[in-house]
Order: sequence, then C-alpha cells, then structure tokens
Amino acid sequence: MHDMIGVHYSEIALKGQNRGYFEKSLRQNVRRMLKGEECSIESVHDRILIRLLPGANEKSIGEKLQCVFGISHFYPAFSCGKSIEEIGLKAREIFQQVPKDKTFKVKSSRADKKFPIDSQELNRRLGEIFYNDGYTVDVKKPDVTLHVDIIKDFALVYTEKTACYGGMPVGTSGKVVVLFSGGIDSPVASWYAMKRGCRPVYVHFHAMRSNADAAKSKIGRLVQSLCRYSGRAKLYLVPYDTFQVSCASDYELVVFRRFINRVAEKIAALEGAKVLVTGESIAQVASQTLDNMAAIEEAVKIPIIRPLAGMNKDEIIAKAEEIGTYELSLGDYKDCCSIVSRHPRTKANLEKIKADEEKMNIEKLAEETLAQAEMYIFD
Repeated sequence: MHDMIGVHYSEIALKGQNRGYFEKSLRQNVRRMLKGEECSIESVHDRILIRLLPGANEKSIGEKLQCVFGISHFYPAFSCGKSIEEIGLKAREIFQQVPKDKTFKVKSSRADKKFPIDSQELNRRLGEIFYNDGYTVDVKKPDVTLHVDIIKDFALVYTEKTACYGGMPVGTSGKVVVLFSGGIDSPVASWYAMKRGCRPVYVHFHAMRSNADAAKSKIGRLVQSLCRYSGRAKLYLVPYDTFQVSCASDYELVVFRRFINRVAEKIAALEGAKVLVTGESIAQVASQTLDNMAAIEEAVKIPIIRPLAGMNKDEIIAKAEEIGTYELSLGDYKDCCSIVSRHPRTKANLEKIKADEEKMNIEKLAEETLAQAEMYIFD
C-alpha cells in the first residue's frame, strides 16, 4: 500500500500575492473533506501531502479528493530517501508488477532545488537501471511513466495520476444564493458556481404542506448530494401558496420568476451573498427567452449569474450524470414553475407586468412569504 498521496493545484499557483489565502482555503477544505479518515495533512513546497496512517482507506480518500475544487490532480505514492540507490530500490519494487514487454520513461521534478542532480541527469540514471533490467525506453508514448518528485526531506515515487476538476476552493469567491428548483438544471448550475469558488446557499419554493415535508423530499436529497463538493450547506424552504392565491396576471410565469428573485435577494442580504445563481439556459423553455430573462432580472438589483446559459440540454444532462444528481432530479416532484407555466408567453410586456405587480402589492407579498421561510442545514 502507498504511504503518501501528493495533491497538486494549478490555477491557485497563479494568484500572486493572494496565493497564500487560496492555498490555506484549499488545505482547510481538504481537511474537512477527509475528516474521519486515517491520515495526516501537511503542505510541502507547492503541494499538499497526505500521509496515510495504518488502517487508511486509500480508495475512500481518493474518491473524496476528486470532489475538492481547486485540486488539479493527485497521485498515490511511495516515499523513500533521496539517494539514487534508495529511489532505484523503491522504483524496482513498483516495476515488479510491470511486464518486461511494457515500455517506460522516467520523469522527475525537483521541488528541492538544493538537490545536487538536475532532473535530466536523474532521469538518465534511473532510466539506465531499468534499461539494464530489460525494459524498453519510449520517451514519447510509454506504457508506464515513472514519476520521481524530490521533496525537501524525501522523494516520492509513483506511476499513476488522477485528474480532478481544478477550479477554485469553495468559499474563496464568497456566497451565492442559488434558485434551486430540484430539476436537472439548477443542481448543475450550483456545481459550476462551486467550481469557481462560490459557497451556495440554496433557496427552494415549494407547494407542499410544510417546509419539513419539502426538506424530506428529493430537494433535501439533492442538496445532501451536492454537499460532497461544498461541505456544509444551507437550504431555505419557502412556501409558494401566498403567491399562488394572490397572482392575477397574463404573464404569471414571468411574474412568479420576478417574485422568487425578489425573495431570494432578501435572503442574499441576510446571508451576505453577492449574487443570485439560476439554472437558466437561453431558449431552453418559454421563460428563458432573452425578452423574458431581461424582464425577470429587472426585478432585482443584485446580479444574476447563469452558468448554463450557453449549454444544450444534453450537455447539462451529461454533467448531471457525472456529478451524481441526474437520477435524484428525475424523482417525482411537483415543481412550482410547472404549476404556473401552463401557457407561458415568450415576450414579456414589462409595463403590463409592473402594473399587475402593483395591484398584487408584490413587495408586501415578498415580505410575507419570506416570513414563512425556514432554513435547514445539510452536511
């Protein structure tokens, strides 16, 4: 079994004077994600090192690391001394599992610049060992690449890397309020916002008997599923019925979307969130024409980010399957937007909509609805 896992990041390394802040945030997120695992975590040079303790579940740790935004890749490795002899012995242990008909190359790096041998010479010396053992060198398309990282106090030897999502550590870009419908799109939009360092606060409008019932539905399960990427998350559940009995407009769907944005904006103020996030994709459905999207956004002062704006439905579905939300999103559930979108219009008349909202006293309605909301925490 490996005794180390090396964790690398790429975009964070370009952050200049702010790099330390992002590195610290990434370490904290890794620690939270691996809480309860048999390992210790430290920073060495430009990477995070995870020491696997007796009883460590390497597979479980690897699966959790793949969900941490900010990591570009990680690699399970063996540690050893920094001499050519010690590295060669450890590498030979690895090559016992490699058939002689496989080609190889050696790729080394020196995080410790005081190491007396440069990378090219180290590659040559180690490559010579395995060439003499009967292996064939192929520097362009080898079957096996032997990686050797020279760290301050030891060397890491490994052959496999696991690619991760990269991006920025969750929380480093601040909070966002996600308009969370429970369909396929909004969980994927949440995931993309998290990838850019945003911490989501979910807001869901429901037509169930109580907020507690909504929390136990697929909405709660979806938020729980997304916690594998964000860690602890808040979900505000907001009853829809106050709006339902008060709405009287030919543009009911657009008025409803403007209404939920108003309530979400108030929650954003409570949470210190900077923007709203939605799962809208241009021209996917009637409410998502440019005319309607412009009319919906006009209701609030806070910016609205739409991570899926240019994506096709099949692209969104593919991502939902990848991140583990697709099957949950297909669960039986009556979404509020489907209730009010029986005959949606594609070109909003903003003047008419504002007149209808004035008759409804929309601002008072938003305040009354917010008073009925409840916040639930998932982890």
